Amino acid sequence: SNVPGIFMVGSLSGRPLIKACMNEGFEVIEYILGNTPTPADEPMLREILGTLKGSVGEIIERIRTTIPLFESLTPIQLREFLVDSKVHLMKAGDIVFRQNDFTDTFYSILDGEVEVLLSQDDKRANPHLGRGEFFGEISLLSGRRRSATVRCARDTVLIETSRMAMQRLRKSFPQVSRVLDT
Repeated sequence: SNVPGIFMVGSLSGRPLIKACMNEGFEVIEYILGNTPTPADEPMLREILGTLKGSVGEIIERIRTTIPLFESLTPIQLREFLVDSKVHLMKAGDIVFRQNDFTDTFYSILDGEVEVLLSQDDKRANPHLGRGEFFGEISLLSGRRRSATVRCARDTVLIETSRMAMQRLRKSFPQVSRVLDT
């Protein structure tokens, strides 16, 4: 806490799981002993975040401030969420998924741009989505096949999240659900 000598672990800090609370307790004791503790999830998050530049904390803050869907999450909540995600560094022209694929993951754009390729019968221009936006919510919500092909318009950093993790996030955070529904 911001009060000298008072330390909090567990659900007070937003982490209801016993495993997380035990890890926090260890970190608090290390801190009291004068050591600089490394969070237990740090190596796993470093692996998930791959070659993105910066410390895990800096990257998490960048994700939180770049993608409006996640801005209402605390850094601890976002860390837990990212454990169930994958980060993809994709090149211009790479296909993220194809129309009629039966996949149900959700994608957030940390950097770059994708083009949504609508069916050939559709005469509208292909929409582009950029930094901070997301796609894949229709398959996420409905469980149906992909309605379009998505291709990277330029080099792009995507965060791919499982349907289960997104559903859990929607149920736990009404702000996230509102952004998705909007």
